[in-house]
This record gives sequence, C-alpha cells and structure tokens, in this order.
Amino acid sequence: GSMNDISDVEFELNTRVSNVHTRIEKHEAVCAERWLEMLNRVKRIEHFIVATLITLVVGMASIIFGG
Repeated sequence: GSMNDISDVEFELNTRVSNVHTRIEKHEAVCAERWLEMLNRVKRIEHFIVATLITLVVGMASIIFGG
C-alpha cells in the first residue's frame, strides 16, 4: 500500500544521500592531495626565486665593490 511506497522512497533517498556523501569524501581526498602537491611546488618556486635573487645581489655587489 501507500506505507510501502513511502519506505521505498525513503530507501531510495537514503541510498542517493550516502552515494553523494561517498563521492564528496572521495573528492575531498583527491583535492587535499592536489593541494599538498601545489603547495610543495610553490615552495620549490619560492626557494628558486630567493636563491636567484641572492645570487644576483651578491654578483652585483661583487661587481660594484670588488671591481
């Protein structure tokens, strides 16, 4: 009867909700992984930039004051 229809709808909704929940959790895990990788790359780029600037400044100083 109508009670059975309601429990069928409820079951289907619960199934969909848990499905969406699972997909969101997977998505969060993947995004966290990507985000960590991005942060590591940015740190490497920052270190490279700093090293390059230090090299330039030391080089210029040696030209100006050592020449």
